[in-house]
Amino acid sequence: MYQRTPQTQAHYDQWRKDHPNEEGCFLCMREPIINWGEYWKIVTNDFPYDAIASKSDLLVPLRHFAGRRDMNAQESAELSGLLEKLETGSLPDYNAIVENFDTGRTQKNHYHIHVVAMK
Repeated sequence: MYQRTPQTQAHYDQWRKDHPNEEGCFLCMREPIINWGEYWKIVTNDFPYDAIASKSDLLVPLRHFAGRRDMNAQESAELSGLLEKLETGSLPDYNAIVENFDTGRTQKNHYHIHVVAMK
């Protein structure tokens, strides 16, 4: 089962073909939908997981780093707080997360988590 509809997947595949060596980080440049504390933001996902989710955005650290192991204590604490809010339903727009690991990420150099509302 695919996470994206065929149309969104085609759009995503074309974008990757057109931007094989993208300069800069598209996640750093994204304006937030929600600022989360001092260290995180939620941004719109241009290539949503629309086959499985009615809402599909990205949770992105403001500081550019590659993986969980690179987080500092403050970033980790804020992430834990956000995940707790998701678990308890205190952030009602989302009800699940999807975390792709290094082999599945489009943007391997900027850690991010997909925050979604499952269908």
